[in-house]
This record gives sequence, structure tokens and C-alpha cells, in this order.
Amino acid sequence: MRWRDFREEFKERYYSWEHKREKEHEFLELKQGDLTVLKYERRFQDLTVFASTYLPTERHRVERFRDGLRRELRMILIAMQFQSVWELMRAAQGMERVIKDTPKPVVEQSQTMGAKRRDFEFITGRPPLPKKGKSGPSSGQF
Repeated sequence: MRWRDFREEFKERYYSWEHKREKEHEFLELKQGDLTVLKYERRFQDLTVFASTYLPTERHRVERFRDGLRRELRMILIAMQFQSVWELMRAAQGMERVIKDTPKPVVEQSQTMGAKRRDFEFITGRPPLPKKGKSGPSSGQF
């Protein structure tokens, strides 16, 4: 008996149809989220057994894995070509380390406040109220 035949027979015998459907749905909804790339890859590999119809080739597997990565990683890796999920996973792990180790820029408080006031006007369509102690255009007139 070939391995593929054994595996198919095993799945048929020990996994109920409902269980297969549940795992297939879990695969279709799988995203990296807060998982590390390594944990995401392990979960992805575990669930591919139940979603083989969606992954006829390695290229489909690579695209599906890439599409489930966090946006920051996906945006970097989307332009690159990978021959296997393993290659993509290794590149994503490297990018994950770089992103984690890169210090976040510190924005000065005055820049942040100015941006918030400008954003308020853009979002609401009206200028923000004047700051306390500042006189507005109608100050002193009734």
C-alpha cells in the first residue's frame, strides 16, 4: 500500500465528515494574527491535510501562506518569488526578527497634538474649538 493511499484510508476511517469540515473552515479562516511566523507555519501545515482541494500545487500553498501573514510582513514579501512554503517561512521569520528588533520612532508631543487637531477638522468637517485662554473670532462680540 502506498503512503498516499494509507493516509486517505486513515482519514476516512478516523475523521468524521463534520470534523473534516470544521478543520477545513479553520484552515480557510487561518491568519497569523499574534502568532509568530513559526507557530503560524505549524498551524498552517497541520490544517493543510484537511484543505488539500484548495492547495493543488506548491504555488497555491505559498500564496495561501503569504496571504495569511500579518500585513507588515505580507507587504514586504509580496513582490518576492518563493518556490516553497519553507522558503517563504524562512524569509518571513527573518523579516519578523528585523521588525521586532527595530526601535519604533519617537514622535514629539507637539507634533502629535498638532496632527490630532488637524485630523479632527478633516474627520468632522469643522475646525476644532480654540484652546483655553485663546480668543476666537467671536471673542468680545455679542
